[in-house]
Amino acid sequence: MNRDDLDVIFSGTEGGKGGELAIDRDGRLYWNGKPVVMERAITLTAGQKLAAAVVVTAAALGGLLALLEIVWWFRMM
Repeated sequence: MNRDDLDVIFSGTEGGKGGELAIDRDGRLYWNGKPVVMERAITLTAGQKLAAAVVVTAAALGGLLALLEIVWWFRMM
């Protein structure tokens, strides 16, 4: 991958080591121009999956209620 084809999303130094985090047009991640490789898949426990489902449900419900409040507000005008 040519470094010119990458969009830098972070560049800096920490602890004396510099680095550059970038992504390509396909969404692949690069560190200092080299692809970041995941050697194993991320797995969630049953509790983590349940917690994620609760958070997603609460967020969707909150968004729906906010939308209904806006509709109600316009109907009262």
